[in-house]
Amino acid sequence: MLNINLSKTNAIVFRNGGIIRGNKKKLYLNGIHVQPCTYYKYLGIVFSSSLSWSVPLKTLAQQASKSMLIIRNIQHLSDCVPVDACFILFDKINAPNFLYGSEIRL
Repeated sequence: MLNINLSKTNAIVFRNGGIIRGNKKKLYLNGIHVQPCTYYKYLGIVFSSSLSWSVPLKTLAQQASKSMLIIRNIQHLSDCVPVDACFILFDKINAPNFLYGSEIRL
């Protein structure tokens, strides 16, 4: 028998738009209300109920921005790091983030 931790369980309804209204659309499992959500992160990929890619792309942009700040700090702390090496480092840090799940985003 499968045990489900309902305190960690969310429901996401994929749709083309509009708002889910009324008691008819509430999901219950074993008599317990399952909380709906508009975004869900699964294996590092953020899914939205409207299947828009604005949130996942914003997340990728934030990750790239963080790595850019780290590389910039490294370059300022040691002046001997060439700019080309910083670009290579940026690519090595961010390529896995950009490529992971890219088949889904296409």
